[in-house]
Amino acid sequence: MCESLFRIIVTLAWRISDVLPLAAQIESMRASLGVWQQTPAKTRPSEETMSKRPQCALALAASLAVTTLVASGTAHAADYPDKPVTVIVPYGAGGLTDTMARILAVALEKELKQSVAVVNKKGAAGTVGLTALSRAKPDGYTVSITPAAPLINQPHLRKLPYDIASFDYICQYAEAPLILAVTPDSPFKTLKDVFDAARANPNKLTYGTAGPGTIPHVAGVRLFGAAGVKARHVPMAGDAGAMTALLGKHVDLAMLNTATVAKKTTLRGLAIFAPARVKGLESLPTGKESGIDINLGIWVGMIAPKGLPQAVRTRLISGCERAAKSKEVLDRIASLSTTALFRGGKDFAADAKADFDGNGKIIGELNMGKK
Repeated sequence: MCESLFRIIVTLAWRISDVLPLAAQIESMRASLGVWQQTPAKTRPSEETMSKRPQCALALAASLAVTTLVASGTAHAADYPDKPVTVIVPYGAGGLTDTMARILAVALEKELKQSVAVVNKKGAAGTVGLTALSRAKPDGYTVSITPAAPLINQPHLRKLPYDIASFDYICQYAEAPLILAVTPDSPFKTLKDVFDAARANPNKLTYGTAGPGTIPHVAGVRLFGAAGVKARHVPMAGDAGAMTALLGKHVDLAMLNTATVAKKTTLRGLAIFAPARVKGLESLPTGKESGIDINLGIWVGMIAPKGLPQAVRTRLISGCERAAKSKEVLDRIASLSTTALFRGGKDFAADAKADFDGNGKIIGELNMGKK
């Protein structure tokens, strides 16, 4: 009986913490105590019974401990944040992800009214940083701003201590659309030219990307597959490697992000795979305008360790939304030839899961999956 009582009390205590503010929790606890005090003495366990059944004493003591813990934990969540927040960036300083993270971090400080420190934890294609995040305490004081690949591609490619379900999703706020680029003297003037050449000579055309299993690689597979043609993938060491290979004419094409193409005036884009033309690259037609309705890009978003208190999660999502939609952030995002794209926690989680499943299918078909 007492063991059952213990389990019931613990379950109720945690459920109360999920749905009620602190004041309501305290009132609920008081009411529970009042019910106990009003219970006829003859129906309560006697002192003799309690002494003979130590589990009853354990149940009551444990229930008090749990309700105290719930109350103190909720009070802490209600005060969030009362100390600096650390943002893990899973790549090195100075890159596009780092730049995007610092843009949001500055605006987020104003919304949270607390310091937000960016810490770079690079290595193993972004998985070192997300591994550290997955092992952090889920209290809202350690989060990550990450691009898509370490989250939706890497778990399919290698054994990792995390997967898509290991995190709470806060907000998705930007995307760098991908561009199929050529050299200025390339014979290809349009996307149609590329598809016609690939159709006439299957697997003869080559395209470079940032590496095997990367977002640009999977995007290339999706693009040529949607067009019903075949081209040969040539993996390089990062965007810089793909760009160098293209300029050196070691490959015919390269799948690159907008920021890379915008910085390099010696590259010529054929199409940008975004819903609309992008500021700074207005001359580039979209995929849809070029005859193939497909959007391909590298999104950036904020995630946290799984299990955030609801009050903390709500605070982070609302703060992120206001920061992401601020003029300061929107202007900075546009200046990088990237696009603003806000999705809140639930929509972000659904989008990430869809990308995880879709890219996982392609990686499996390419026989690149983890063994």
